[in-house]
Amino acid sequence: MVIYKKLIFLTYQKKSIKFLYRTCNNIWRMSGDKSTDFSFYTKRISLAAVYTSTLLFWLNDSSIDEENAEYFLDRRLNDISKISSFKKPFKNYISKLYY
Repeated sequence: MVIYKKLIFLTYQKKSIKFLYRTCNNIWRMSGDKSTDFSFYTKRISLAAVYTSTLLFWLNDSSIDEENAEYFLDRRLNDISKISSFKKPFKNYISKLYY
């Protein structure tokens, strides 16, 4: 019985990861993204993190008109936007090491 429960959990886990990937991929494609390089993956991973955390927060949100969930999403998007400002100094540092 325990083995059966583990197999069921793994089955749902695979399906949920596929569903999450398809959702994130469709969102990026509908927004006009045509990247095929490394940013293809980083964009989808970033969106998956924001999407999943916001969805879980929203499911537990008891505020009027999901106001807290909106603020939560705004904070996550703000956090993601800070990544690009971090990348530039890091990229400069790495390029100095190899060139």
